[in-house]
Formats: sequence, structure tokens, C-alpha cells
Amino acid sequence: VYSIDLMGEADMRYNISCYGKVLLKPHQFAAKGFNGEMMMDEAGENLQAYLGLRMKMAGQEYPSGPPTTFTVVIEKGENQNYGFVFDTSDKGALMIFRVYDDGAVAEHNR
Repeated sequence: VYSIDLMGEADMRYNISCYGKVLLKPHQFAAKGFNGEMMMDEAGENLQAYLGLRMKMAGQEYPSGPPTTFTVVIEKGENQNYGFVFDTSDKGALMIFRVYDDGAVAEHNR
């Protein structure tokens, strides 16, 4: 995944940045297509980045994607916090903004 920024229109110089790489081999999509996320390599130190892909071969339908919702039950106990920050600005969805290294969510993820 690359970003190409035009630095100056007159001299046509570009700043090209690589944000990560994904290798999708034919056996992963040829028979039924692919609809999901893949973790990118070389995304940066201590970073996990994902690329969403939807692919099909000629004559195929796109495969169903991953579920858009899921349920998680987390009990924090009396002396523990949840350990995440969420954004409620979209009244239709709860967006997790950050998960801390401590708290009930981090413990659940381990």
C-alpha cells in the first residue's frame, strides 16, 4: 500500500511512502474469491495494520465478507477499569478509539 503525494506541480516531483505490504497467493482466492482483511507486513515498528480486500475471478460472485458485528462479554470486577476509550459521536455505532495495556479489555484479549 503506497501513498503518492505530488510535491511540486512545476517539476513533477513525488513523495512516495510505503504503508505496508500484503501477499495474496492464488490458492487464497482462485476457487471462491476473497472477502476479508489481511495483516500488512512492514507497516511500521510495533504497528498492526490491516488491508480489506474483496476479490473474485471472472464469472464468480463476490464471497460473503466477515461478520460486521460480534458480541463480547467482559467483566471488569470491582477494582479494575475497562481500559479503553470509545467514541460515541456516531449515534449508530460505538467506535473503540484506543485499548490500553491494562484493564479488563486487555486481559480479555490476552
